[in-house]
Amino acid sequence: METWDIERFRRETGRVAPAKVHYDRKPFTGAILIEYPLPPRILHPNGRTRNYGYRAAMIRKTRANAALIARGFVRTGLPWKKCTIHPTFYLKRKQDGDNLNAWIKPLIDSLQDAGIVANDSGVTLLAPTQITGAKETPRVVLRITEVAKGASE
Repeated sequence: METWDIERFRRETGRVAPAKVHYDRKPFTGAILIEYPLPPRILHPNGRTRNYGYRAAMIRKTRANAALIARGFVRTGLPWKKCTIHPTFYLKRKQDGDNLNAWIKPLIDSLQDAGIVANDSGVTLLAPTQITGAKETPRVVLRITEVAKGASE
């Protein structure tokens, strides 16, 4: 049985915190970096299941846990109405970028639950960067940047 929860991630990786949540301190960016473990394989577009109720439960659980991680840094000026998200995947081998973006849909939805974005219709999801062959833990890092209010669509 495949699960995605904070306690399992803590046990398997030995990390004290479930994710590294910090602000990018470079000037003029105002970007937020959130590191998540990879979602369950069953949520991948190529994942197979005969029980769609189980898949729906995994989506709810993944979204709730991701919102808990993201709530750790709600600050003034949030929620953003428009933002761009650039995902970076640390994987053992290269995968299709469109499938990777679809795989993290519950993570994107959780940003609205956490109060980082006002509505996910204002989110622009950029093409993912893949770092393969990493000896580190497989994970995804989301770089969330607010779109300037005067910027055209």
